[in-house]
This record gives sequence, structure tokens and C-alpha cells, in this order.
Amino acid sequence: MPTPRRYHTVEALKLARKMSRDKYRASPKGREWEKNYLTVQRKTQKVRTARWLAKDGSMEKLALAKRRSNFIAKYRLSISDYDNMLSAQNGVCRICFRVNGNGKRLAVDHDHENMRIRGLLCGKCNLALGLMGEDPNRMLRLVKYIRAAASL
Repeated sequence: MPTPRRYHTVEALKLARKMSRDKYRASPKGREWEKNYLTVQRKTQKVRTARWLAKDGSMEKLALAKRRSNFIAKYRLSISDYDNMLSAQNGVCRICFRVNGNGKRLAVDHDHENMRIRGLLCGKCNLALGLMGEDPNRMLRLVKYIRAAASL
């Protein structure tokens, strides 16, 4: 004689399993298991990453791959496009005409409404532009304020 089914639908079975899992995870024993499991997973991932990076040139390949995917995902810009913009700006910030002081690459400045790229900026100019909310009137008032204070 077959055993009667406890759950009539697959959804009911999934829900019961999830509730059981959640109940176990909420218990002190479940929290301890999850903490240990995640610790082991992190250590294992670090070992795998360290082995991969130990190969010749892997660190540079990883940095280039991250940079390429970041440019494409954020700005639809290739690395060669970035390099062309950088050479057109003579390797300096478009606002202050200085090289980025911290040794990092210049940031890609873009209009947040239509994602149109405006140029490459150093970290300080990019931060200032963002803090001013990209509002030209606000920036003009700031200039007037600084000039007035300088004449005192």
C-alpha cells in the first residue's frame, strides 16, 4: 500500500522546506552552522583566488578584465576609447589641468541623465562636481563667494 502524500502540490512542499530551513537557521545551532559554513567557504575562495593569481601575469589580466568590464558596463566605453580621450586631454584633468594626484586613473565624467560622457577628471574635481550636484548656478555662486572672500 503506497504511503499517502503529505503535500498535495510542489509549491506546498517547497514552502514547507523553506519554513523548516528558516526555522533551523533562526536557532542557535543553525546560526553556528551557517557561520562555520561561510567561514570555510571564504577561506576556500581565498585559496583558489591566491592560486590563480600566483600564475604568471594573472594579476595584470585580472585588473585589465575588471577595468574593461567596468568601462563597458557603466559607460559603453572601450579601453582604447578611454586612452584616446586621455591623449586628447594630454593626460590631465579637463578642469584643473593636473595629473591625478593619487596616482590613479582619471575618472570618466558623465551626465547622469543621458549617460553622455563629458571628459576625464581627477579625483578632486570629480568629487567637487558631484558634491555640487552638477548644478551650474550653484557653482557660479561658489565662485562669487570665493572671489568676494578673497577681496576682503
